[in-house]
Amino acid sequence: MNHPLHSRLTLAVASSLLLATASPAMANESLDAWQQQRQLQAAWAQPASTASTANLSAPVSSAATSSTSILGNPGDAASWRSDEFNADWGLAATNADHAYARGLTGTGIRLGVFDSGTGLDHPEFSGKNHRSLRLADVLADGSLCGREVLAGPDACFVSDGDQVAIDYTLIDPAYKNLLNRNGFFEGPSYNVHGTHVSGTIAANRDGNGMHGVAFGADLTVARLFANSVNYLTVVERDGGLYLDSKSVAGLGASDSVFPQLYAQLNEQHVRAVNHSWGLTNEPDTAEKLDFYLSHPDLADSLGAIAEGSRARGLIQVWAAGNTDSVNPSPEQAPIAGMYASMPRAFTDIEPYWLAVVNVNQALELSNRSMRCGLAANWCLAAPGSNINSTVYGKDSVIDASPREDNGNVILEVSGQAPTYAYGNLSGTSMAAPHVTGALGLLFERFPYLDSAQVRDVLLTTARDLGAPGIDEIYGWGLMDLRKAIEGYGSLRVDTNVVMNQKAGGLKVWEGDAWDDWTNDIGGPGKLTKSGIGWLRLSGDNSFNGAVLREGTLELNGANTLTSAVEVQGGQFLLNGSLVSTALTTTGGVSTVSASGVLKDSNLTVNGGVVSFNGTQTGGTTTVGANGLLKGIGTLGNTHVDGTIAPGNSIGTLTINGNYVQGATGVYAAELAPGGRSDQLHVTGSATLGGTLVALPEPGTYYLGEQFNFIRADGGVSGQFAKTDFSAFSPFLQFSLAYAANGARIDVARGASLASAATTPNQRAVATSADGLAINQGLPKPLTQLFPQQVGGVLDGLSGELHPATALALVEGSRYVRDAALSRRAGTTAPGADAGDATGAWVQALGGNSKLDGNSNTARTEANSNGLLVGIDREFSGWQVGVLAGTGRTDVKQQERRAKSKIDNTHFGAYASHNWGGFGLRGGVAWSKHEVKSTRDVAFAGFSDSLSARYDARTRQAFIEAGYRFGGPEAGLEPYLQVARVEVDLKRINERGGAASLQGKVDDTATTIATAGVRFDKGLKASFQQDSWLHLRGGVGYRRASGDRSQVANLAFANSSSTFAVQGAPIADNAVVAELGLSAWLTPRQQLELGYSGQFGSESRDHGANARWSVRF
Repeated sequence: MNHPLHSRLTLAVASSLLLATASPAMANESLDAWQQQRQLQAAWAQPASTASTANLSAPVSSAATSSTSILGNPGDAASWRSDEFNADWGLAATNADHAYARGLTGTGIRLGVFDSGTGLDHPEFSGKNHRSLRLADVLADGSLCGREVLAGPDACFVSDGDQVAIDYTLIDPAYKNLLNRNGFFEGPSYNVHGTHVSGTIAANRDGNGMHGVAFGADLTVARLFANSVNYLTVVERDGGLYLDSKSVAGLGASDSVFPQLYAQLNEQHVRAVNHSWGLTNEPDTAEKLDFYLSHPDLADSLGAIAEGSRARGLIQVWAAGNTDSVNPSPEQAPIAGMYASMPRAFTDIEPYWLAVVNVNQALELSNRSMRCGLAANWCLAAPGSNINSTVYGKDSVIDASPREDNGNVILEVSGQAPTYAYGNLSGTSMAAPHVTGALGLLFERFPYLDSAQVRDVLLTTARDLGAPGIDEIYGWGLMDLRKAIEGYGSLRVDTNVVMNQKAGGLKVWEGDAWDDWTNDIGGPGKLTKSGIGWLRLSGDNSFNGAVLREGTLELNGANTLTSAVEVQGGQFLLNGSLVSTALTTTGGVSTVSASGVLKDSNLTVNGGVVSFNGTQTGGTTTVGANGLLKGIGTLGNTHVDGTIAPGNSIGTLTINGNYVQGATGVYAAELAPGGRSDQLHVTGSATLGGTLVALPEPGTYYLGEQFNFIRADGGVSGQFAKTDFSAFSPFLQFSLAYAANGARIDVARGASLASAATTPNQRAVATSADGLAINQGLPKPLTQLFPQQVGGVLDGLSGELHPATALALVEGSRYVRDAALSRRAGTTAPGADAGDATGAWVQALGGNSKLDGNSNTARTEANSNGLLVGIDREFSGWQVGVLAGTGRTDVKQQERRAKSKIDNTHFGAYASHNWGGFGLRGGVAWSKHEVKSTRDVAFAGFSDSLSARYDARTRQAFIEAGYRFGGPEAGLEPYLQVARVEVDLKRINERGGAASLQGKVDDTATTIATAGVRFDKGLKASFQQDSWLHLRGGVGYRRASGDRSQVANLAFANSSSTFAVQGAPIADNAVVAELGLSAWLTPRQQLELGYSGQFGSESRDHGANARWSVRF
């Protein structure tokens, strides 16, 4: 059983913190009286902690040393409700477990604490990036206080945030035994208030003790309270004994520390700072509060505090304050204190302010808490009674004593050995850090919101307590993290959401949205969506309209907004409904899905694109001059002065009412094969005007089709003033037919393909194609083309590979001819017998020839290789021989995607005779060619692969005469050569589709004459008598006559109409060159290596050969 004196003393202790100084002056008191009280307070008092101790005799457990996070499971709130979680009942009361299950811990967020110092050496703060600030009075000379002096001529304040304030108590000897029996002893003790507050915000979740609301956050801590020396005695008042505490030596920080504090907080990017302190005696009426807030003596400190938020949007959380005695009822509780109510005077800082009142476990205002009062509009309720958090233990050891030094009082601390524990405290001081920690979670949850917006999320999602709505006791009500993590509950003011980051924590919704707000959002504010992100609203909303500027805004619920949704840019998605809410667009792309509804809501498209696939009931639709409306939904009465394009590709848009198209209106109808088209189905009447624009579906055919694009059950009146079919090829012709209830487009042939041809080959192909039947396969895709496309397509269709192949064979005939003419009578090794003999030889050859083509024909390239063998006999000065061989020629026209592979077989005979220096050589040759051709024809809407096999023959006769000047070691020989080459190709029958060709290449007969000079020079060492190695070369002029180019007469599949196309021509004039080495390996064996080239204005040819011969 408690002694009556003990009860009174306990109450007195609880009250003493708030009774340390005289009350501030009333608003009607003189300024002198106020100044005296202010000086007195500054002389020996300190700002009061707004916590009251409770359950002072409760045992305190030791703190563990682990800092490893003990986490629950994502998405499972119950798994987070551990013993550590339950140690602070405030976490469950505010639904913090739902925030944790959402993946939120406050990691990466920095929060501030301005209090009595925080014991960051407590294990609950280990392992994170906590920081401490130093604050110091600015002295008269501008320097900073370097050493704390509690009283005296040199008194000044200096503090470090991680150094816990020490209070030294002196006991009145006359009452020592009484005070000791009631738990009051002489000596130093820690002011654990700040450590307790910091633990509630950010103590680790490590499986021990308790954990903070934002247990992953980092702290920046500063200390406002100085060390102190107090004298404790007992006084008799009104027949009872009461505790009386007087300050022997103590001081408060000067106003000069506030700019230091906020500069450092903002430099470290602190998002919110906790203030669990206030005035010793708070004003209890609006009159007194306004007097305090406007008084010049407070201007510097209040101005610095306000500027701290203006600089970077720092949120300041203020404990509302505690009462000296029990409140008879919540309604009779005093109003929140001066600092908590600052926006009353500094209105611009209201977005950054939070006042916090204390509720007990019954979720009622604590009987020692002030009410929200004049701070109701920015006030929250939070758990603050019997809150368990971090403290230094009562068994901590402090070696400290006060001493006097030249009239100055100093508390000299020579050693500290704190122990780490947990303790229960009560007050608004304990409620405020729950709110600060909650902000840390929400800063992580909404990285794209600024700090003031996050504060509004916390306010507007609070659970209503007391009278409905915002009231003077609980303000917005009890903060509710379960609801806060789902976005705003109300838009208090016009709100611009700049979404440049995705939501923090775990994603718990479907699709690509960056965030999904599921709350029902009301309020007088307008939502403006900016930034590139995608914001989804899934609740039933009633706020004051929305403006979309950038990114994506999606509405999924029932939205009865008090003003319009305006789309200026970005992408708007409506999957829910707009009820009595206009949708107006001036830009961007808006999509109303199949589930989207405009109920009693008008749609106005003044700009941008609207794809309407839902239903409009009870409203009208207007498309302005700069708007585009499309989709497959159902609209009400519709007036179009801009563009309407039914479907989202091919589709039907229904007008459940009347349709009017104005003079500037455009109906854009997309057409597709099979008579499919966009369509307007009007249940009422349709009044036509303006322009009809037809649009093609890429890669499809329209020739011969009919398209019904509008149907009006109530009849059609008027006609389109203009039609625009410019999106289609001019090779199609469109006509428009009107009926009583609709209109139709008919498509026939337009301009001829030949009108777009620019070369003879193109004109020949186009003329033939123009005559093809529509169903042949080529006319439909060809009439899809535009004139600038036609030329290349006609070239690809021409089949000019076939005539070019004949000329490539003419050019390639020289390899056999040159091999035969290079065998000469009388060629022997030095010193060898020049009599009759038989020779045999084998020659490998290869070459590349290019026919450049011209504006009418494509460049043609041929690569050849082969092997020839021969045998000849010399007798009586004559040499007569025969040859045979095989080889391969690849002809390619890259521009036409065409090529031929030709297998060659050669036979020939030759003869030569020398009469002194004069020599005569000649021969004939015959070649058989097996041609395998392939062509690929591809253009928009058409593709065909074509192939053919056919035979060809080459016949040639040639003769050469020359006269050699010189001897065995060197010589010069002018020569003249004439060759007649004839090539004929058998009939061509390509296999493939509509682009396949049949026909015949004209026979080719070409005469080639060459005049030039050759040289040879023996190469020998000085010790050699004869040259076994000879260098040979020559240069000449070659002229071609007869068939230099060739014509093929071809026809398309299923057509008897032929057209003539040419292949690339050979050069009429060319320079020829040759160079080589010959070596006698033995008196009977010779090796010859050579190069030959031909260089003309329209063609080039390079060849190489190697021949081994033997004479026996």
